[in-house]
Amino acid sequence: MTTLPQFSPVHDTIPKGLNNVAKGYNKTKDTNTCFIYLGLNPNVKVAYSKHQWDAELFKVSLKDLEQVVHIMFV
Repeated sequence: MTTLPQFSPVHDTIPKGLNNVAKGYNKTKDTNTCFIYLGLNPNVKVAYSKHQWDAELFKVSLKDLEQVVHIMFV
């Protein structure tokens, strides 16, 4: 993307921005809140996370979601 002419004015800032996105994404590993939100949101549900997230992180997060749902509805 940084090699495309239309992005030449922001060429140097693109990698910095992507690093910031990665930092924020990695912070979701510190709490199960993000996954629980995605799992309970009818517009997203678990399918998005299963497709986009690391397999091990998905497995652990799904277990957390199942525990929360069990506590809420049992």
